[in-house]
Amino acid sequence: MNLQTHNIQALVWLVLRASAWLILAILLWWYLLPIVIVPFLQLSTELWLRQGFDHLYAQLQVQANGDWVINTRVLMPEQPSDPNKRHLLNLALKKAPENISLGLPILWALLLAVPQQRLKHLAIGTASMALAIVLLTGLWLSEKLISALTDGHSYYVFSNTHINTYLKPYYPWQAEMLGMSYSALLYCVVLFLPLALVYYLNRSWWSQGLGRVQAED
Repeated sequence: MNLQTHNIQALVWLVLRASAWLILAILLWWYLLPIVIVPFLQLSTELWLRQGFDHLYAQLQVQANGDWVINTRVLMPEQPSDPNKRHLLNLALKKAPENISLGLPILWALLLAVPQQRLKHLAIGTASMALAIVLLTGLWLSEKLISALTDGHSYYVFSNTHINTYLKPYYPWQAEMLGMSYSALLYCVVLFLPLALVYYLNRSWWSQGLGRVQAED
């Protein structure tokens, strides 16, 4: 058996095994989505907003229907006549971007298809994917928040009863760059990162298989 034929057979074997595992991986991902994955994203991105947009007093609120809302102390251009009331910028978003975590079942299926240190590789791969998903979700929230502040108005931040701080303006190109970065990185995290992790974690397994074929030849 030549090397090229062996490589093709190994890939076909891996794809077939991964396809069988993929159904179970998707079911597990769907089950964990509302009870583990989304709450984890809520907690981590709440910290992201607090640290990255502390000057806006940004906070993430999750409504009963699952929608996300970014609350801020940014004063809207039009304010009520009552001096005791204020209109603040609050962004109502759709439910958590669940498609960001679609790479997880792909990763699990591929790692389970390779018979080498499955539990260890699942732990390392899942942790790596979780970090990438958190960063990508934070990028998504940042783009939504910055886009809302690039309409040409001058904004102020309500610090307390007597102080309103002028908000340094964001520019449309910043929102556009974040949007394009998010779109590109979404494909990387969902498709390419799982493949890269599977290859990296199992590189010794691949090299051992190729070594056996070369010895036989």
